[in-house]
Amino acid sequence: MSPDDPELLEYLLLFHELPGQYISGEEAIEIRKKFWSMILVTVQLWISWDAIETDRSPDLSQGLISIRNKLIEGEMKKMNSFKGFLLVALILAGISGCGDASETKEENSAVVENPVGKEAKNIIIGEDTFPLHDLKGVQNFKDQFTFAFDPTVHPEIAYYKSGETVTIDFGGTEFDHIAILDVLLDSEGKQLYTDKEIKEVPYTHEDNHYQFKLEKHFASALDSNPKKSKTVYRGFRINAYKDDQEHPFGFVIKTDSY
Repeated sequence: MSPDDPELLEYLLLFHELPGQYISGEEAIEIRKKFWSMILVTVQLWISWDAIETDRSPDLSQGLISIRNKLIEGEMKKMNSFKGFLLVALILAGISGCGDASETKEENSAVVENPVGKEAKNIIIGEDTFPLHDLKGVQNFKDQFTFAFDPTVHPEIAYYKSGETVTIDFGGTEFDHIAILDVLLDSEGKQLYTDKEIKEVPYTHEDNHYQFKLEKHFASALDSNPKKSKTVYRGFRINAYKDDQEHPFGFVIKTDSY
């Protein structure tokens, strides 16, 4: 490169605002070499970031490695003007922005995670403990309890006598309030009567545990069959509310008929 190179003069004017001061061409060439060496070292340092080692930002990794290879292969020698430097700076800034956006997306997804959490939510009756079934997404209200009648999931529906205490344990999740609905079911798990025969169950609440007593369902007396069963299937829907959102759960048991 000649000391009279116009691109070199452009570099000196842009990066060394020294009006009236003379800098020799040889000195300017040395300054420029040191400048690009700094760029190479900086890029190599970026490539050693933990984000690349742990493969959390593959776009950032591939972009920087590509630029490093171009530097090593001598491609940067073609970028002898300030415009070339700006192009590199914009590329690096864009790649860094992609990495930041990816991290921000991951952070945001963590923030909007279901506020109910993943703690176990169980029903306790006597010495038995079994998990609540998540009813979120169930479209047909009358078929919401059929899950309990699938023999591959629940081999047998347990029987509990009237008067037993039922405890709902939501684990570490605290709800603003809940509502418990008692629904009579047929042998396939479908709602037996109309919504008018759905009973709302009173409960007590202490230390994130909800309790109620198993009482006979008034609608079980509606069956006129003289050979009616002495037990009935009952589905309990628990509508738990947190931050104005409903989180429905359910379980099914057998109890004494009326």
